[in-house]
Amino acid sequence: MAVPHQFPRRIILSRKGWDSSAGGRPSLILQDGTLVSLPIPDRESGVTFQSLRLPNGEEGIGDIVEDLTNRRILRTDEVHLDPDILISAIPRTDFRPAFGQCGRAQSHLENQGVGKETASADADQFLFFGLYCPVMKSDHWHYVPKTPELHVIFGWLQVGETREARTQNAPLEEQHDLRPEEDVNFSRRPRIRSVRCAFRPR
Repeated sequence: MAVPHQFPRRIILSRKGWDSSAGGRPSLILQDGTLVSLPIPDRESGVTFQSLRLPNGEEGIGDIVEDLTNRRILRTDEVHLDPDILISAIPRTDFRPAFGQCGRAQSHLENQGVGKETASADADQFLFFGLYCPVMKSDHWHYVPKTPELHVIFGWLQVGETREARTQNAPLEEQHDLRPEEDVNFSRRPRIRSVRCAFRPR
């Protein structure tokens, strides 16, 4: 008798968080081993570094970000919270994990058939990884000297539903159950393309 196949149909590695080009520094490994993925800076999201919570529920990572970048990035700077897979990341009453893609990245996923089969137990699964380095606090937050930067898998999402989204902040749209609008004027948002996809988990 054949054993039912329960592994994901496809496993997609997706790099997220700060790196040499976006943010300019690695994400964080706290002294207790907790991973903190720092989302890349963005505009018009309504979410700032200061409003982000650490996984233990403590509010605000603004001081960490300012210390690690010598205030090149400020606590009041807005972020692109994508993927949004940690319920404690921001205060909210309802939570639905989500991940958005657009442009060439989404076109590639579509060409590979990613997200088309969402009802089965072997639906496609994303593994999110990023660049990390240990940090510590003395009089200020800093990276631990002479420690290597590591590529670490920090989260995953198995596709349960796909939707077209109207802005680059697809996960936040999903939290508020926003629907695509055919008459959105994308010409006022040159960085935004009308074809975007938000993935929700099983």
